[in-house]
Amino acid sequence: MAKPVYKRVLLKISGEALAGDKHTGLDFEMIGSVCDTIKECLDMGVQVGLVVGGGNFWRGAKNSGGKMERTRADHMGMLATAINALAVADVLEQKGAEVRVQTAIEMRQIAEPYIRSRAIRHLEKGRVVIFGCGTGNPYFSTDTAAVLRAAETCADVILLAKNVDGVYSADPNKDPTAVKFDEITYDEVLALPGIGDYTAGAILSIAFGQKVPAVDGNVLRVVSRIIGSEDNILEDKTRKQCRQYMDAVMPAQRPGAFNQALMDLGAAICLPGGEPLCEQCPAKDFCTAYQQGRQRELPVRISKTKRRVEEKTVFLLLKDGCAALRQRPDHGLLANLWEYPHVEGQLEEEAAAAQLAAWGVTPHHWRKRLSAHHLFSHIRWEMTCYVVEVRGDGQPDWLWADEEERKRRAVPSAFIKLTRELPDGKDKG
Repeated sequence: MAKPVYKRVLLKISGEALAGDKHTGLDFEMIGSVCDTIKECLDMGVQVGLVVGGGNFWRGAKNSGGKMERTRADHMGMLATAINALAVADVLEQKGAEVRVQTAIEMRQIAEPYIRSRAIRHLEKGRVVIFGCGTGNPYFSTDTAAVLRAAETCADVILLAKNVDGVYSADPNKDPTAVKFDEITYDEVLALPGIGDYTAGAILSIAFGQKVPAVDGNVLRVVSRIIGSEDNILEDKTRKQCRQYMDAVMPAQRPGAFNQALMDLGAAICLPGGEPLCEQCPAKDFCTAYQQGRQRELPVRISKTKRRVEEKTVFLLLKDGCAALRQRPDHGLLANLWEYPHVEGQLEEEAAAAQLAAWGVTPHHWRKRLSAHHLFSHIRWEMTCYVVEVRGDGQPDWLWADEEERKRRAVPSAFIKLTRELPDGKDKG
C-alpha cells in the first residue's frame, strides 16, 4: 500500500458537490463515491476532518434575496450544513467508518458541540470528524470555516471538493474572464476588489501557509504593548511598523497559527480600554508594557482631527431588475470600487427629480426615501437616499447590473443600508 503524503487532512465539500447533477438536494451515488474515497484514506492511516457546505439546500445571502434579515438567513444556511453532515455521516458509517458530527451551534440530540480538543482526539482514534454549521457566525462562509477548522486541528492540508477547480479572481461559472491562480502572492491578493492588507495576510498565511502578517485591531494592540510602542495606532505608519515587527519574528512554519494566536490573544487577554488580563497572558514575561507597568497607558490612540461631515444624496436607481452602478476613480477614497450614483448635498424630492433629469433618466415610481451614515477615519458621510424606479439609460459610465453582475463588483460597506434595498433579480421594476 502506498505511503500517504499527509497524515491529517481537512476536506471541504460544497453542498452543490453533494447534489451531483441534480444541483439540489442529495445525490446518494455522489455521496457514496465521496465516502468511498474517504474510506480509502482512512484505511491508509490518514486522519480525515470534513467541513460541508449547505448550498444544495439554502444559501443565506443568495436565497433570501434581501427579503430576510441576513443573520437569520445565514442561520438557515447553517442548518442546511447540518443536514448534509448527517447524510454524509450515515453513508460513511454504512461503509464501516467511525464518524462523529460536531456542530458550531449546539444541537446535542443529533451532534456533539464543536470542541477542538475532542475533535483532535477523535481524529487521533481514526474517526472521521464532520464539522457542521460553518463557524457558527453569520457573514462567514463554510470555506472560512474549513480554513479555521484546519488551523485549529493542525491539519497538514486543506482539500476542496467544489464546483470549481481552484482559486480564481472571480467565480468562473459566472465570469468568463476569471483568472485561475496556481500560486498567489500577497500583492495579487491585495489587488483583488474589496481586499485589504489584513484580509490578504489572513488568506495567505492561514490558507496558503505563506509568511505574511495579518494585522487587525487586536494584533495591533498586542504588538504595541509587547514592544512598548508610543506611536499612535491610528496612523498608517504605526500599522506598517507592526507588520515589519511581525515579519521579523513570525515563524516560517505555520505562520497562520501565529497570526491566529495573536488575534486570539488580543480578543481574549490583551483587552482594550485599559483592562488587559496581564496575569493570564503568556507574553507577560517579554511584554514591555507589562514590565514597565504601562499596560493601561498603551497603546497610544490619538484622533488627529474631528471628522469632517460630508452630506450626500445617493440614488438607488432600478430598471428591469437591475441597479445603476458607477466606478470610482483609481485614486483617493474607495479607489476603483463601485458605487451608486450620488451628488453632494442633501436634496429634497423636487431637486432629486431634477438631478435625475440631468442624468437622462425619468422617475416613474419613488419607492422609498431613507437616511444613512458611514464613518471613515477622517470623514462622516451623512446620506439621504432615494430608491427610485426609472426609465432611460442614464450616463455613459453607468453599469446597469443585475444580481449576478452586482456580486462580481466591489461595492463599499458605506452603502450597506442601500444595498439591502436591492431587488433579488426577480423584481422587474
